[in-house]
Amino acid sequence: MLVGRSIQGIGAGGIMALTEVLLADLIPLKERGKWFSIRPGTWALETVAGPLIGGGFAQSSASWR
Repeated sequence: MLVGRSIQGIGAGGIMALTEVLLADLIPLKERGKWFSIRPGTWALETVAGPLIGGGFAQSSASWR
């Protein structure tokens, strides 16, 4: 499990760095600040929404299958 979590952490770190590189490459300089602030906001929203949605599925008769 430790090896798997290590691989997951390396991949997550790569994704974070890659999104910053892509934003810097694709977004004009004047709009970059806005997009660099939206990115962590969406990740924070996903971190909160994921467990809430998963908990809702776990307690209801609905299934993800």
